[in-house]
Amino acid sequence: MKRPLVEIRHAAVTLEGTLVIRDIAWQLRPGEHWAVLGPNGAGKSTFLRLVRGDIWPDQSGEGRSVLILDEPCSGLNPAAREGVLRMIETIGRGRTGLVLVTHHLEDLVPSITHLMLTDGGRIVAQGEKAAMLKDRRLQELLGP
Repeated sequence: MKRPLVEIRHAAVTLEGTLVIRDIAWQLRPGEHWAVLGPNGAGKSTFLRLVRGDIWPDQSGEGRSVLILDEPCSGLNPAAREGVLRMIETIGRGRTGLVLVTHHLEDLVPSITHLMLTDGGRIVAQGEKAAMLKDRRLQELLGP
């Protein structure tokens, strides 16, 4: 098994006295491309800050090079959105690991291989994209 590009082991993040990330365990392996999904306030952006090294976990975590995109299509017109998604897909076909945060399923490019669903600062489900797209919790949290 290939060594992970990014690995977080049971990390927690406390900001201003509030526990916002709870017991996160996650890996990004070569060839995988993840999308992080969840409603507003679920902990998606805090998770990215942790992966980028902008904030430090209360417990250990480590990382290496990866492209991290936090809602890159937000506010774009349809043509610009399609252009950004084409660029993301092109990058995803290469060797660069991707972590894409969105709460729009239509932003999931084909090269995304895994999904993580977050809510309340926790990972509530994670796995291969095909299986996760069938998970009832995805529709419950993100809607139709």
